[in-house]
Amino acid sequence: MPPTANRQLQPVKMGRTARLIKTPDARAFDKELELYKKNGSFRFKKHHIDYLHEVLNQNPLSGLVVNCYFVFPKSKVISKANTIKKLDANNRLKSTLDAVSYLTEIDDSRFFTGICEKVICNKTISPYVIVTMEWTELRLSLIHI
Repeated sequence: MPPTANRQLQPVKMGRTARLIKTPDARAFDKELELYKKNGSFRFKKHHIDYLHEVLNQNPLSGLVVNCYFVFPKSKVISKANTIKKLDANNRLKSTLDAVSYLTEIDDSRFFTGICEKVICNKTISPYVIVTMEWTELRLSLIHI
């Protein structure tokens, strides 16, 4: 599970200026992602990725629908008092899309739309993400605001 956007960067003072660097959580996620790709343990098979590259290359006005389902154990989402805890799945979306782009070698400018959904699991699990992808054509809007 990627870190939230709030835990991606931290300010560091360098003399009179400050700059943002990745947090230890963000660096650990990057390292884990690198190992994941190197070991070939992610579920996008090479022939599926090759097919997506082929379709996108043949159709320059096409892209991908990328759906992200963030799965959390019930205890992380619902309190003992039966109220919703503050847990924002949207803050993990950018890191997840960057990871999908890295793993598939498809630029995320080709990701047009998708779902970002928080899913509650009754079991005691470590949080994880389910990602689905499908091809779509660009829809040109005729409405001007």
